[in-house]
Amino acid sequence: MAGLERMLRQARELSWEFFGKAITFYLPGMFSYNGLRGRYPAISITGSHCALMCDHCKAKILEPMPSATSPEVLVEKCKRLSEKGCHGVLISGGCDQQGRLPWWDFIDAIARVKEQTDLYVSIHSGLVDKHIAFALKGAGVDQALIDVIGDDETYQSIYHVEFGISRICDSLDALSMADIPMVPHVICGLYYGKMRSETKALEIISRYPVDQLVIVSLMAIPGTPLEGIVTPAPQEITHVIIDPRMMMPRTRISLGCARQRGNEDIEILAIEAGVNRMALPSERAIQRANALRSSFDIPVSLLISPTVLSREDLVRFKQADADKIGVAIDLATEELFRRYRGKGVGGPHRWDRYWRCLADSLDIFGQGNAGAHFIVGMGETEQEMAMSIQKVRDMGGSTHLFSFYPEPRSAMADVPPPPIDQYRRIQLARYIIDNQIGRAGHFSYGPEGKILDFGIPSVELEQIIDSGEPFRTSGCEGYDGQVACNRPYANCRPGPEIRNFPFPPTPEDIRMIRAQMGLSPVGYHPRQLDAYSITAQ
Repeated sequence: MAGLERMLRQARELSWEFFGKAITFYLPGMFSYNGLRGRYPAISITGSHCALMCDHCKAKILEPMPSATSPEVLVEKCKRLSEKGCHGVLISGGCDQQGRLPWWDFIDAIARVKEQTDLYVSIHSGLVDKHIAFALKGAGVDQALIDVIGDDETYQSIYHVEFGISRICDSLDALSMADIPMVPHVICGLYYGKMRSETKALEIISRYPVDQLVIVSLMAIPGTPLEGIVTPAPQEITHVIIDPRMMMPRTRISLGCARQRGNEDIEILAIEAGVNRMALPSERAIQRANALRSSFDIPVSLLISPTVLSREDLVRFKQADADKIGVAIDLATEELFRRYRGKGVGGPHRWDRYWRCLADSLDIFGQGNAGAHFIVGMGETEQEMAMSIQKVRDMGGSTHLFSFYPEPRSAMADVPPPPIDQYRRIQLARYIIDNQIGRAGHFSYGPEGKILDFGIPSVELEQIIDSGEPFRTSGCEGYDGQVACNRPYANCRPGPEIRNFPFPPTPEDIRMIRAQMGLSPVGYHPRQLDAYSITAQ
């Protein structure tokens, strides 16, 4: 057991290094828990029919899913889900003898769902070729869930196919080429309860750019040929969580809902191994996660995605002793939000939901314990950004500020960051607003929304600039009230062009900042500032 404990600790620490100590507990849409129901339901486009009738399932998992066997019904059901406040939908179904779902019949319907709703669309892809993969991408599919099996015998014996796992690899290739985010699933004990080729499946997955991996376990469902089979022990499943952490440290690992019900040891060991997500956690699992968190005397801040959360989730975060909440609104205007986070990029996110979540967070966590992230340089004017920062402050929140950085190989890799003088003015505006020294409505702006004056005495403004505080990283605080952000640069490389200072700026840094803003050096006589506008010279 000492060897397992050592491996658990290594996996957990590696997980924390890349993803922090937070774990997301979630409720799939097919389940209810304590009166709550998941907001991500599944729909079957084949009803309860499946030609393969795999030994571990026999189409049993399709039976409780709402059926939408025609494109028109699928669109209508998805529209109703959206109206009910669901965040997304999982489109599933049974396979034909070739392991495929009837995607060609539903491509247009999926595109209509994306056009007419804000649902995040996931699919159980089954086997696909590149033509189907690109069609699904064009329709707006957001992610594809796919089972990955590691050897031909298991695949052929359990799934009743006449071909081998090369077809799975071909499907992974197709999804990757089409740039559809993949969420591979590995089923522990699929070969009649025995651990056989799970490690090989993980090796296959590690060849692809995968952001999230789901580990599940054979359930021995009643009414299937595997009913009564002894399922894998928790320790065996744990190794299938530890191994990919070492192979793919930057991949989030989730313990999925398909596992032996009531076996809390599986959950506890998964938490010990540092899983990042867990479906249907038991109270014991939640308590263990809390105990691990509280064993470190540091405040816990959560950066959340409102699209997949409800007010009840925020209450649970508070009950789990989270200290602060950050909402990544990012964009200063609704139009820019739609363009870069919503329908403009086929995303499910909505401007009003993000602001409502911020309001709920402040209500639950208290004023000063929730705030918004904003990115400067996304096409907004300085006035628009200042007004959004003021809105957050008026709600009782604070702002964490970032400068746009063109990440290589991203869709915006060729977009330049904002001019440094623009970013410095917004940093100064944020400091003045958040500390209630002045208000955005009292600033003076030029015709294009550029800040010309901050509406406070020039002597006070000079003192603020020379303190260097406005230009420091504006992130999560430690118990001492100082910024304790563990990604202090975030939007630039360490070096002479620092945009967020993770330390108090030195006198030399202050001179550089003043030069970047077009200001005279430190010591400029206040009387000469009376008619001065803070603009680049």
